[in-house]
Amino acid sequence: MLFQAGMGLALVFWGVSEPITHYSDPPFHEAEPNTTAAAQLAMQYSFFHWGLHAWGVFALVGLAVAYFNFRRDARGIISPIFYPLLGERINGPIGKAIDIVAILVTLIGVAVSLGQGGLQIGAGFDTSLGYSNTLTLQLIIIVGTAVAYMLSAATPTLISVKWLSNISFIVGDFLVVYLLIVGPTVSQINALTQGIGDYLQNLLHMSLNVNAFNQDTDFLGKFTGFYWGWWITWAPFVGVFAARISRGRTIREFILGMLIVPTLICAAWFAIAGGRQSISTRAWAARSLRPSIRILEETRPRGSSNSCSTIRCPYSSRSSRSSCSGYSSSPARTRGPSCWVRCPPVASGTSTGSSASPGGW
Repeated sequence: MLFQAGMGLALVFWGVSEPITHYSDPPFHEAEPNTTAAAQLAMQYSFFHWGLHAWGVFALVGLAVAYFNFRRDARGIISPIFYPLLGERINGPIGKAIDIVAILVTLIGVAVSLGQGGLQIGAGFDTSLGYSNTLTLQLIIIVGTAVAYMLSAATPTLISVKWLSNISFIVGDFLVVYLLIVGPTVSQINALTQGIGDYLQNLLHMSLNVNAFNQDTDFLGKFTGFYWGWWITWAPFVGVFAARISRGRTIREFILGMLIVPTLICAAWFAIAGGRQSISTRAWAARSLRPSIRILEETRPRGSSNSCSTIRCPYSSRSSRSSCSGYSSSPARTRGPSCWVRCPPVASGTSTGSSASPGGW
């Protein structure tokens, strides 16, 4: 029920989308796109955005609400947790104002989730079934989702939310097992292991990194800042819900079940679903670039790394002698060619077997 209330559809969608996004456009440009370093950063920041920080926000609110509700016999809402600061004033207009703000904040979080869910489900209909992802389709999806939510909320929690959560969790388990079986299994397990290590090793750095001296904060606005705001808006709802279903638990059990276990499950989901797509993308890129890499390796002079001799253009049977021009080896491009050369333009009507790029490069 925690996953249904706290993450839901977002985890299914972003479990694949976020690692691929970071892989093609690494955070803070700390790595070259579509490289091994970019794949490591993709897992690392995906764990960061959906790990301890996210569930820590939910656990903090949930623990406070549970304590005042079950140990101090207060109402299971947000305002009683301010009793140590405001005293009896929480029973007056100030307390009502706090609860109203909590409701409005939750409404914002629900609106964002419904909007994103409509876009994502609409894109799925467009890709899988061919239905155009129009505004009308998105509105129908949002209305249908809202009706399903109201029907679920109108029935007792242990009947509706519990059964729906268990069913969705079981379906998710089957999906994860299927992806793990079809593989690459070893690479997915390695992605999980190394991803957790990179995440824990760089946790403090990622938590405090605001790129102060570079001022390139585009990534923070699109991902980290957005996620923190999103988790905070859902904190009142998820916190109250977690407190309600945790009666009889100790604080240690609550922290373990609300913070550690969900973080590990999210990490496994990202490594198996998102890591599989990153590995597949890397394999596709390697297959696509292998002919070009072989040509560059074959045309590199033996015993020399900084000069070019006779090369054979892949688009022509002629040979050309060229010297390095405007490009040299550097530590940042240790895997790249020592120089780039221009191939002779392909004559009109010549069959090349592939489409040559403009200018005969």
